[in-house]
Amino acid sequence: MTPKIDFEALFRESPNAYFVISSDYEIRDTNDAYLRLVGRAREELVGRNLFAAFPADPEGANPNQAEELKDSLDRVFKTGKPDVLAVIHYPIPISTVEGEGFRDEFWSVAHHPIQDADGRTPLVFQHVQNVTALRSTLEQGIADADLQWSGALIDAAPPPAGGAQQMRSGVLRRAELVQNANRMLESDRLRLLRLFDQSLSFTVFMREPEHIVELANPAYLRLVGETDMRDRRYSEGHRIEPPVPTKLLDSVYQTGAPIIEHGLALRVPVSADSDDDETKLVYVDVVIQQIVDATGKVMGVFMQGNDVTTVKAAEDELHAYRTRLEELVTERTRALEKSEAERHIAEAALYRAQRLEAVGKLTGGVAHDFNNVLQIVHGNLQLLQKNVEPQGKSAARITAALEGVARGAKLAAQLLAFGRRQPLDPVVVNLGVMLNRMDDLLRRALGESIEISTHVGAGVWNTLVDVPRLENVILNIAINARDAMNHSGKLTMRLDNAVLDEAAATHYEGLHAGEYVTLAISDTGHGMSVEVQRRAFEPFFTTKPEGEGTGLGLSMVYGFVKQSGGDVALDSQEGQGTTITLYLPRSTEPITTFAIPSGGETAAGNGETILVVEDDDAVRTAVADTLTDLGYRVLRASDGESALTIIKSGVPIDLLFTDVVMPGPVPSTEMVRLAREILPGVHVLHTSGFTRDAIVHGDRLDAGVNLLSKPYSREELATKLRYLLDDETPSPETTPSASPRRENPATVHLASEVPEPLAPRRRILLVEDNLPVRETTVEFIDELGYDVVAVETAEAALAVLEADRFDIVFTDISLPGMSGLELLKRVREARPEQRFVIASGYGSDFRKYNFGDNVGPLAKPYDLTTLERVLNSVLAP
Repeated sequence: MTPKIDFEALFRESPNAYFVISSDYEIRDTNDAYLRLVGRAREELVGRNLFAAFPADPEGANPNQAEELKDSLDRVFKTGKPDVLAVIHYPIPISTVEGEGFRDEFWSVAHHPIQDADGRTPLVFQHVQNVTALRSTLEQGIADADLQWSGALIDAAPPPAGGAQQMRSGVLRRAELVQNANRMLESDRLRLLRLFDQSLSFTVFMREPEHIVELANPAYLRLVGETDMRDRRYSEGHRIEPPVPTKLLDSVYQTGAPIIEHGLALRVPVSADSDDDETKLVYVDVVIQQIVDATGKVMGVFMQGNDVTTVKAAEDELHAYRTRLEELVTERTRALEKSEAERHIAEAALYRAQRLEAVGKLTGGVAHDFNNVLQIVHGNLQLLQKNVEPQGKSAARITAALEGVARGAKLAAQLLAFGRRQPLDPVVVNLGVMLNRMDDLLRRALGESIEISTHVGAGVWNTLVDVPRLENVILNIAINARDAMNHSGKLTMRLDNAVLDEAAATHYEGLHAGEYVTLAISDTGHGMSVEVQRRAFEPFFTTKPEGEGTGLGLSMVYGFVKQSGGDVALDSQEGQGTTITLYLPRSTEPITTFAIPSGGETAAGNGETILVVEDDDAVRTAVADTLTDLGYRVLRASDGESALTIIKSGVPIDLLFTDVVMPGPVPSTEMVRLAREILPGVHVLHTSGFTRDAIVHGDRLDAGVNLLSKPYSREELATKLRYLLDDETPSPETTPSASPRRENPATVHLASEVPEPLAPRRRILLVEDNLPVRETTVEFIDELGYDVVAVETAEAALAVLEADRFDIVFTDISLPGMSGLELLKRVREARPEQRFVIASGYGSDFRKYNFGDNVGPLAKPYDLTTLERVLNSVLAP
């Protein structure tokens, strides 16, 4: 009977040094030989971490000693295979009379796995030998020993004394060199393996000529839905439909010429766990090339590539867009080819619009200055007229001069109409009713020899338009038609509804798809050439003889209709007449009823007090004299600040007569708003020769605003004043409980220090470049009971803050030019105590910003409740 072996006794009593270690590097057990070798007691080691018990020498020659030992252990735990360190330089800690230190030692270590029933390696068995003495021998005269040994070999004599020890030293040295080389190779192998495994590109290496897969990285396995392909033929068991064609692999193997394929389509499984019929289409870029050894022998074929499905989808979408664009271009080209004349007109439309826009900007500015000049002349002429004999030469000359002023005013009005700068006061009207009302006027203007025919379609929609100006437009077109027909022919006016889709709207400059009311006015005149049509709407262009036309009629038509949100179409052929069609947007609102104030010389004042605010000295003097002559008490101010000082003084004021555009830190609209807070019932009459955006938004007068355009006559001023002063019904502007009117935030003027209103409110400076957001936020802030000044840029905000102070600066982060964050920084440098609200549309996570104190973050979109909460939190003490 075979005796039972006591392995534990063998372990304990063996002269070889052993210990057992777990995967967390805890020393589980040692034998006595190991304890004697390292000079430690068992209780010092068992249960401790190996590297805590034997720490590395921080000042030693081998700083990687612990890492080398740890790497060897990890390889055994991971692979379950033995690992050997032929020589490792590992000093161990010792205690001497001089204190703690390290003893320089060299070791030879063998690690063996101890596996459990499941084949895992929870423990490692280490056998260690101290080879320091052999190493010392190698360092002490190994060269002489090698020389003696070589001579002994030549003489065929036995090796000299100590030759065996020298041989062991040489073997030890070679083992150390081999170990170092292996360590470098292993490091390179691991580095390449990590690169191979972590590469985003897929990689496959195949042994030839059978295309046996030897390596396939995870990127490739994920692509094809496999878990392992090693030692499998590439074309077998592969779930790609189709696989990369084997003929490509054969070609590379046989010819050595690399192959590059772009956008190769493959249908692959959705995942490694999916059924065979669950596939997806992918596109790959592939490079296939030979791999040869040092002798030039072909080792195999290497395939590398990238999944470009996303790129391919983007390219396909771009191609589809390009194809569709080409189709649209082709369709449009075919349409244009149907009529050469129509093509020329379409090409000229954009050029005409750009040219007319440029000229319009110029004429608008000219008209403004011209109207101011005319106002001075007109006012003074009317004052002189009262002091001359009605039948004398001076009276006739003044009358002639006034007629010249009237013609100049008409010319300026036409220039403003063309430049789309005239203030419109649109109402909802049915054009069919308006045309019937104009019938007598048109017949008197055109004469009996011209037949007028009017056709109004059934159910014609309402439109929003300035009625007096539209009547003037129709009259201008009709008079041009009369001249083109040589005072004999037929004028036809046709009123209809029209619905324009996207395609139809592209034929008209500035029109969107939607519903329109069309008014087509046709004549039987001589028509226009293509060149005349191209320039028909230009100001001062006319085909009439000199002295018979200014060339502003059709340009005024064009500007008015464009300003009303519509467009004008011109269709004319020489010898066949002309048709001008007006497109005006439909209005779904009910028809507006309004009263027209009556005027006359009898509209005199009753001693009411009027404050005149006008920066032009000559105009201010002329207006004041006219008002005094009409029986009013007159106060004068040259700018908004002066006007507010007078209002603040408590003097009774019945009406505020102010120019719209004035220099100085307080714009007229802000002055009017503050004046209404002090005098809630005061009437306001605006005047201007060029209003731009102060009281005109969307090319229309603000609701409730009363405007007297320059130049105006004495009678017009008197009538307008009495109309306002005698009106017993308070308008939205004059109602004390109504919210103060505000300027359009897109062009709000910068506020400066002005006399405080009687009931001061908290003030907020809003900095927001998005017009719809700015308008909504201004309404929110006003609703919450704050005063607000709104600007578009941080640069404008800094200019305002130089002259004024606000309780809160409310700014968006993203602004054109300087950002809201930079604005915060700049303001804080001068006013550390300034409170801010910072808004952003990029999410609600403001933690990445360091705003500091007195700042309330506000995420877009926000409602009135959220805004109120943030404002209250910022203003809280």
